[in-house]
Amino acid sequence: MENQKMKKRKQFTLQKLDPVNDRVTTTPSPEHLDAIMRNLGSEARIHVDNEEIVLHADNLQTIQNLGRGAYGHVDLVRDRQSGKSFAVKRMTLASFEEGQRRTLMEVYVAAQSKDCPYTVNFYGAMSLEGELWMIMERMDMSLDKLRENIFGADENYKIPENIIGNITYQIIKGLSYLRDEVSVLHRDVKPSNILINKCGRVKVCDFGISGNIVKESLAFSNVGSKPYLAPEKISPRDGQVGFSSRADVWSLGITVLEFTTGKFPYRGWQNAFEALNDVVTKPSPTLPAGEYSDEFNDFINSTLKKDVNERPRYADLLKKPFIEKCQSVDISSFVQEFANE
Repeated sequence: MENQKMKKRKQFTLQKLDPVNDRVTTTPSPEHLDAIMRNLGSEARIHVDNEEIVLHADNLQTIQNLGRGAYGHVDLVRDRQSGKSFAVKRMTLASFEEGQRRTLMEVYVAAQSKDCPYTVNFYGAMSLEGELWMIMERMDMSLDKLRENIFGADENYKIPENIIGNITYQIIKGLSYLRDEVSVLHRDVKPSNILINKCGRVKVCDFGISGNIVKESLAFSNVGSKPYLAPEKISPRDGQVGFSSRADVWSLGITVLEFTTGKFPYRGWQNAFEALNDVVTKPSPTLPAGEYSDEFNDFINSTLKKDVNERPRYADLLKKPFIEKCQSVDISSFVQEFANE
């Protein structure tokens, strides 16, 4: 039995970033990942707002479902004892390896980035009845829901650039932290994986396919949500392998462009082939001509360079005038205006 466990562990690898080439490289599987799942039960001792709380599964009342995915769902819950609310991500401990990998990756990255103000706060976890429960901070909505609220009320509404700039700044800070401090690439940047609260905090979430611990056969696969996938991940050039944070920069550009205009920046596709073909062969999408500042146009155009080597890294994006001038903008009133549409 022990030999079988060891063989299974060897199927997983830890991806580290090569700081020179900004690519993921492979090293042996870390044993400490096993500790993530060890000793979990139906209660969790967590710290929230400098207060220690012991959560018991039986005391968590489900208020509403917040979303579903291939490997689980997220519920808004209320702890009957403390009165506090949390988002609980319930993930099935799937018997097939990809489900296990995603589950482990989600917990690993969330735990490693818990001190980052730009990623969703991870408080702790429980394991019961074949499920892993991740206890996260409650956020009010995703970026795509905010966009729907805005343009659903007025399809001609123009979001102020400083609002867009601050939201973008916070997203970049979250992605940059994951890369620099946790040594992972997100690889699935899209509006539904960006969460916002009414205080104006913007946070990155959903780390299930992040580029850190992956099965060997997936180390160079084109994962991610297809419409937001960078051209080089769809059609790699000769000799081009591995992941780069600049693939996430492309996805960021598409995400910001969609949020700005209220529409996905490519034509309606009939099938996956059309979608991928357009990303690779068509000119990069741009902001509507004459409607936005030169600084904003420069930012979008730089993130959507077809040549990955011409695309900026996070440190470069943070120095862009469009981003620098929006770092301190308070977006809370704006979010509150559209939060309950």
